[in-house]
Amino acid sequence: YPNPVNEKLNVKFPIHLIGKSNVVIRNMIGKTVYNKDVIISVKNPLLELNNYQLPKTIGMYMLSLLHETGELITLRVFFF
Repeated sequence: YPNPVNEKLNVKFPIHLIGKSNVVIRNMIGKTVYNKDVIISVKNPLLELNNYQLPKTIGMYMLSLLHETGELITLRVFFF
C-alpha cells in the first residue's frame, strides 16, 4: 500500500511468509528494476521501499515475493 505508489511503497507480509524472501519489481516487458533479498521478522512484517528504491518511470509494474519455502506471490503495482 498505497496503490498507486508515489513516494513510498509498504509491503506487509502475511504471517506465513515470515523469514527469508526475494523481492523483485519488473516492468511490463519483464526488465528487473529492483531485486533484493530480505528477512522479514514477526516483530516487523513490513517492508518499506522509499522513492529512491522505486522505479522512476510512470507505469504498471509487477512486484514478486519469492519466499524461501518456494511460495510466490505477484502483485500489480502502479507507480506515478
